Amino acid sequence: MHPLLLPELLSLVLDYIEPEDRPSCSLVCWTWYSNFNPLVWDTCTVDPSPSPISVQAVKKNAQCIHTLIIRGFIAPDYFTVQYPNLHTLKMQCRHMLLGDPGIDNDTVIQMWRGAATLINRSPSLSTIDIAAQRYSIANEIWEAIRNSPKVKTLILSHVKINAEQSPNFWKACTVLEKLDLDACLFTVAPTPSHFPLLKDIRFGNLAGITPENQIHIMSLCPELKSIFWHGGMPISAIHRFTIGIVDRGEFKKLDSLDLTGLFIRDDDLRRVIKHMKQPIKRLALVQTGFGPSSLTALELHFHVIQELNLVDCLEISSKNIARLLRSCPLLVSFKAGELSSLDVKEDESWPCSDRLLTLLVNIQLAEDDVQAASRRVFACLSKLTSLRLLNIAKYTSVMGGSQKSGRPLQLRLDCGLSLLSTLRYLELLIFDRWGQSMTMEEGIWIKTNWKRLVAIGGKFNDNNEQDIQIRSLFQDLNSRYDRRRLKA
Repeated sequence: MHPLLLPELLSLVLDYIEPEDRPSCSLVCWTWYSNFNPLVWDTCTVDPSPSPISVQAVKKNAQCIHTLIIRGFIAPDYFTVQYPNLHTLKMQCRHMLLGDPGIDNDTVIQMWRGAATLINRSPSLSTIDIAAQRYSIANEIWEAIRNSPKVKTLILSHVKINAEQSPNFWKACTVLEKLDLDACLFTVAPTPSHFPLLKDIRFGNLAGITPENQIHIMSLCPELKSIFWHGGMPISAIHRFTIGIVDRGEFKKLDSLDLTGLFIRDDDLRRVIKHMKQPIKRLALVQTGFGPSSLTALELHFHVIQELNLVDCLEISSKNIARLLRSCPLLVSFKAGELSSLDVKEDESWPCSDRLLTLLVNIQLAEDDVQAASRRVFACLSKLTSLRLLNIAKYTSVMGGSQKSGRPLQLRLDCGLSLLSTLRYLELLIFDRWGQSMTMEEGIWIKTNWKRLVAIGGKFNDNNEQDIQIRSLFQDLNSRYDRRRLKA
């Protein structure tokens, strides 16, 4: 076999090239074409640019398209293409808010009807994601979703649901398993009845639906396993939610809860956690009153919890953060506040070491012996061999409190940085914008040892000239990361 055709080489190439480089790879030879062309077309973006992808090219490669992204108003012909393997449809129409004078109401209606046709003609479609800046969506969309054999996820951002569409919208939701509504506007109160399939609800900053009605909708989902509930909620609504779990025994299958930013006291959170019927797998309580009482209730779930986010919870001490890292063997993502080096013991193991992918804690050095303290912390971090994201920067609190002051963990070779050579899968590193004294030697070490790194953030050295010099090593790396974020 020719070396170019080795599967190992093809896989390696994929790890290091950007999506925009894949078309060039497909020109190398026929085998490379057959391997890379499906990747080139896996995600297809169509927009009204001066030189858009042609309808003919889309038709030719339609079977390779799994994600179709439509930005703005496009020619109707794109909607009539048969997409046999399409899984995700994204319609991004946020620019409508700016009021394009060339777009009238008939054009908008034609687009929604075209999208409904596409949904009806895509037998594998499972996820629909629409952002429309408070534009109403035609009833044909809701009817197509309701009649689709596989659509189970609906994500809406800044969409307006008026009185005429409301009944059809809620009927469409009866066939869904996941409903994600962000900053949507409802002009009439909902009149839902029952959602037998909904397992995942995400409500954020909704207008026109009272918090009490949002809770009522949740209570109509007997299979509900995950709740994401954000926005300015009055104390009465939060109390109603607490009562629903504690006294009424609602949400019996709930194992994932995200109440970020809600004003919930420590004792109320304790009652909620204590009365959840299922082992908790995911919990996000950013900027809430989570404290010692809640932590005690959470102990029963230490052995099963996989994702835990306690950022900006002012009552959680460094000792408690260290305890969580020592007590939760299945953690894959952990985010919290300040962790003092005094609470990191080299002889104590972090049982989640072979699973943890994301770690966000502000590690502060509390001892005078900076080198010894740093080495002890690095020795513990080196055990996290699966880690993808490491963020040790100080978090700016919005809760009115302040974190303890200390010295940032020193990312220097003479402080033990080389111990982190075990983090072979690290993709993102973030550290403080002050307090570091790295040299080019550390920069070269980072670039040499963490080959999968796609972005790095922080100030390498308090001396601006040295910081710029080290930063130049990562200029291409961060620009590639920025391009990926823009495309996401």
